[in-house]
Amino acid sequence: MSSDTTISRQHARSVQQYFSEGPSNPLREAGAEYPLPVGLTTQATEQGDLRASNMEPYIQASAAYNKAPANFRTFTALGGSVSYSNREFVVACSSTVASYGTLRSFRSINYRSGYGALVRFKARFSEGAALTQQAAGAFNIGDELSWGFNGTDFGVFHRYLGYAEVQLLTVTGAAGGSENATLTLDGTAYTIPLTAGTEAQNAREIAEYLLANSTIVKAYQNGDTVRITWLSDGDKTGTMSFSSSTATATLAETTAGVTKTTDHITTANFNGTLPADFDSTK
Repeated sequence: MSSDTTISRQHARSVQQYFSEGPSNPLREAGAEYPLPVGLTTQATEQGDLRASNMEPYIQASAAYNKAPANFRTFTALGGSVSYSNREFVVACSSTVASYGTLRSFRSINYRSGYGALVRFKARFSEGAALTQQAAGAFNIGDELSWGFNGTDFGVFHRYLGYAEVQLLTVTGAAGGSENATLTLDGTAYTIPLTAGTEAQNAREIAEYLLANSTIVKAYQNGDTVRITWLSDGDKTGTMSFSSSTATATLAETTAGVTKTTDHITTANFNGTLPADFDSTK
């Protein structure tokens, strides 16, 4: 073809086919001769309308006022911290082994058949350091999809199949008077005041005390039982016991904790090329 040749509608016609609502020829060649509607059959409703998904925020938060959002919860230990500065969340740990700081939503993304979810974050990280982890993303006790530093390596975290330990405490005998019970959970002892009454009353006192004073478990009372759920994954093999002057109770494991499997896909193993100006701290 010479350089001065021009292509017009007379020379080239689309061979793409579109659905026609006419009585004959359900498929016709596209072009000016046939002003047919475009039909996206995989994106249409039963009535033929174009189907579009509108994104609606379900969980959303910012540190606009340097305050903790009402629907977010913080977890810290051994010098870890969660604070707010310059309208940003600031999460940090100390140099103590097992120190952590965590900020997460009270609400969760619940599975609904036929629906998907999109998670978007903006995050800045400190330079990676050995024996530390930094991550931002979607996670719960047993599963996680996030990105950040594993030591000095930046990449994507995939954690899965973790379970929280669950113990069921059953009050079998009520306290005969005011007394202190000792409840030991995975080696951590709690001194809980009990009063004379019924087994259900003592169970309520135990659950309320744990909710107010423990940072490692949650407790829910139902009649004379207390369901104790850990806020971390992994099997809890420490001492589990209950003792009191007159009150009696038993502990039984209903769910064994399982430590989640963790994969960290580093930038060296990404299946694409990083931009030349890529900065893992931003």
